[in-house]
Amino acid sequence: PLGYKKFAQLYDAMGEQQLSHLNFGIYHELREENDDAINEYNAALQYKKDDVETIKRLAELHEKLNEPEFAADYY
Repeated sequence: PLGYKKFAQLYDAMGEQQLSHLNFGIYHELREENDDAINEYNAALQYKKDDVETIKRLAELHEKLNEPEFAADYY
């Protein structure tokens, strides 16, 4: 997970906010900090609303959390 955090910090320094939030989301998801991961993924979508990878990660995370109604929104 540390690699994703470092990539997120690097992208943040480069001004690539969408990629920064995406990598922070992956970092938090791997650490099972699910609320933080969801927040980061949603922040990433604010920069690129049609990013399939982020949308897929959100849907799968909500399924894992047993929240099918939220997962359906992303599918």
